[in-house]
Amino acid sequence: MTRSEVMDRVHRLEADEGPHAFVALTGGEPLLYVVFLVPLIRQLKQENFRIYLETNGILWRALEAVIDDCNCIAMDMKPSSVTHERNFDFDHRKFLQIAQRTETFVKIAISHELDRAEFENQIRIVAEVAPGVPVILQPVTGVSNDGDIWKQMNSLEHLQRLGQRWHREIRIMPRFHKIFNLR
Repeated sequence: MTRSEVMDRVHRLEADEGPHAFVALTGGEPLLYVVFLVPLIRQLKQENFRIYLETNGILWRALEAVIDDCNCIAMDMKPSSVTHERNFDFDHRKFLQIAQRTETFVKIAISHELDRAEFENQIRIVAEVAPGVPVILQPVTGVSNDGDIWKQMNSLEHLQRLGQRWHREIRIMPRFHKIFNLR
């Protein structure tokens, strides 16, 4: 879509279903398109829209270009033990240093594969870099495969207590779109 097409869509959504608190930039990864985002965000801000950026929390150089125009950032920290990708702790640290200039919260993806030491390290990163930023523990799926939601909740509560050794603001939030099978 062109910037004009995006703005037309925003205006229609606002007219048909508004008012909206934020325009959410999500993806994929929106910061991959920072050249497109910068003028789009500035135009949205000129029209008094607030900007909510949902991001993987690793493209800190791109964040630098838009941070001053973002009102809220949802930063993912996806442990490599969960994603089976490389560890991004260095990038998460740099990203969080910049992101805390505006309202930010961190989401950590949780699965049964989560490595405890890696989880503790990610909590310590948030505690060291941005102690006022809330952390949300978010299970990868809506309900455990065996249907035992209580077992899953006990595990999440254990991780919450473990993380609170370093950082007080740790919350649990399921992925409701998974639970209710929404897109």
